[in-house]
Amino acid sequence: MKKILITTSTFPRWKGDSEPPFISDMAQALSRYFKVFVLAPHDKGAQKKERWGEVEIRRFSYFLPYKCQRLCYSGGIFANLLKNKLNYFLIPFLFLFEMIAVIRLIKKENIDLLYANFILPQGFVGAMVKRFIKVPVVVNALGGDVGITNPALRYFVKYSIKRADHVVALTSALRDEILKMNVGKIDITIMPLGVYSDLFNPGFRDEKIRQQYVSNNDPLLLFVGRLVEKKGVAYLINAFPEVLKKFDKSRLLIIGNGLLASDLKKLVQELNITDSVYFKGDIDNKKLPQYYASADIFIGPSVIPKSGDLEGQGVVFLEAMASGCCTIGTNIGGIPMSVVHEKSGLLVEQKNSQQISQAVIRILEDSNLRNRLQQDGRNYVVNNFDWQVIARRYQDLFENFIEQHR
Repeated sequence: MKKILITTSTFPRWKGDSEPPFISDMAQALSRYFKVFVLAPHDKGAQKKERWGEVEIRRFSYFLPYKCQRLCYSGGIFANLLKNKLNYFLIPFLFLFEMIAVIRLIKKENIDLLYANFILPQGFVGAMVKRFIKVPVVVNALGGDVGITNPALRYFVKYSIKRADHVVALTSALRDEILKMNVGKIDITIMPLGVYSDLFNPGFRDEKIRQQYVSNNDPLLLFVGRLVEKKGVAYLINAFPEVLKKFDKSRLLIIGNGLLASDLKKLVQELNITDSVYFKGDIDNKKLPQYYASADIFIGPSVIPKSGDLEGQGVVFLEAMASGCCTIGTNIGGIPMSVVHEKSGLLVEQKNSQQISQAVIRILEDSNLRNRLQQDGRNYVVNNFDWQVIARRYQDLFENFIEQHR
């Protein structure tokens, strides 16, 4: 069985962690076809070496004491740089020690292919590793770093893409953004992230969860994600008073945490809707399917922030649709590939609270539309984004690439 090494800066630190699990899900799906190793940054309390299912996980330290490793996790690299300027000091250490760890692991395990998720830092590390080891490097452009506007960082983005043997983009929108960089001839394959449709499905509806927030069949609206600028949660909160005018017993549940948590709670108080909005904070990822299946509408009001941190695909939309939850997203980045307007969900323009409230009210008033979006949304995910479907595409791409470079 051929061996691949997946590198990433976003990965659950332990079982039940609230960190986004999409790379972990990818690794488990690919382990059907490859011997999979994952390399991620270490964090205080995490194991340096462990095995989840068939996936071998390694975590590298990049600073001592461990409590000072604050660049990754808890919001992501971009958010942590905004939180504390001193975190910029950690960047060279992260690059250096990740590169050392990658080289050691490739040599020790005879890795056949390096799959670098995120252009920075993993793609750049891959470009550097190629100077020392002959191994094919595939870079996965997940969105955030494609839209970087900082000139220095954008130089490293372009360099990483140019040096890669192949580039994977989650969506056609991301592919087009990469091509606009004019880095010369590069090969790009569109390969979205997937979901496990048996894990996210309507059967996990939990009336006990609903009873915590709403009575009977009153509407429960849901947001899941980091509370950072690009998620646009403020626009959802500003939209909610209009919804309450028509559906006064509806409730909004916000799951997640981040830099803007206190600001968003303050906004709720200013709008005098504290009795209708619940901040759940981070929860165990294993519990998310129950919350999706128990909600009536999922809203992801993402925006393009000043940093250019573009929304790649939005796996949360797929999770919601697979769970039979009506879905509303914004028409930016790769979201329209997941939320097909009027088919698998509804799209609104970014930073437009009025359109968000109108879309929510439309779904709540029209039972036929609500039922259609629930059924068609789940079918769309099962047929196009189940990890079994995506993993087979990865198998063809990686095996062909490995053979070409032998």
